Amino acid sequence: MRVLRYKTKLVNKKAVLVKESSRNYPDMPRNQFRRSSDVASFGKGYLHLHDETEEYIYMLCLDTRCRLIALFEISHGSVDTSVISPREVFQKALLANASNIIMLHNHPSGDSQPSSNDIAVTQRLEDTGVIVGIRVVDHVIIGHENCYSICEDRYISESNNTNTELEKENKNDGN
Repeated sequence: MRVLRYKTKLVNKKAVLVKESSRNYPDMPRNQFRRSSDVASFGKGYLHLHDETEEYIYMLCLDTRCRLIALFEISHGSVDTSVISPREVFQKALLANASNIIMLHNHPSGDSQPSSNDIAVTQRLEDTGVIVGIRVVDHVIIGHENCYSICEDRYISESNNTNTELEKENKNDGN
């Protein structure tokens, strides 16, 4: 699977996408994220988030079938916090023409349980996504040994969560 990593830059006072890198991951069998375990495997196996000493937040931009179209590093924080703004998240998602996004970050402490701030930020992102028409499919937190899906604990509303719908679509498409 080829992963395109982007960042945004100002060019003539306008935000534009700039390809930061393009890397092939031959061991990754597909570029679809059907389950939180797929996201966790990507975060651990390719971004190595479980080894980081500071918090990193990434956004996976997905098309309508939840195929990866862009990857953004949203924030690089300290040992126990990282700042995230819905404005910057959705600016990048819109520029990448994403239909869905998945947030992914690590907890350097090793504990993958979400903080109250993690849940509040996810809910703010979900609310903003409803307004701009981009679904927040999940927010996965990587610890040293395990991972946590905010979606699986229903902090993301079931009406916005597309995991079941995606599995049905993928079965119907023969993927």
